[in-house]
Amino acid sequence: MRPHSRRQKFFRIVELAALLIVVGLVGYVGWYVIKVTEGVTRDADVRLQVVRLQVLNGCSIDGLAARVGSQMNGVADDRLEIRVVDTDDMGQRRVKRSFVVSRAEDTKAAEELAGRLGLNPADVVYEPLENNIRQITATLVLGDDYGTLRSLGEQQEK
Repeated sequence: MRPHSRRQKFFRIVELAALLIVVGLVGYVGWYVIKVTEGVTRDADVRLQVVRLQVLNGCSIDGLAARVGSQMNGVADDRLEIRVVDTDDMGQRRVKRSFVVSRAEDTKAAEELAGRLGLNPADVVYEPLENNIRQITATLVLGDDYGTLRSLGEQQEK
């Protein structure tokens, strides 16, 4: 009976060792998941906002919307990225003061853009576009005061 008892003891030790290995492995995986989750949470506090921008010329200077749009397209930093998706003229209508219209209910990105351009973020209004196939999130309307707007490209270099 003695050899049989040793064999049982050996298998119990092997079972206990396997159990300890599994418990240790589960503990390590849990610790790793918590560390990764904490790291992602910290990085997600400041999110990059992408503004799909439409630039409209409201001061009847030929090609102004296209020129300003090309200067702004691709400007990005750690908080805001601008993608100009449309430029156009407003026709005969003249606008004295430049302004930003949010095309998304969440106006934060449009307000951030307005502030960076030197416009009052509180003046940003929400007005959705019908059939918004370009998924425009904000519209910049250039008025007669367009020369007073801050250049986003210069801000990026600072």
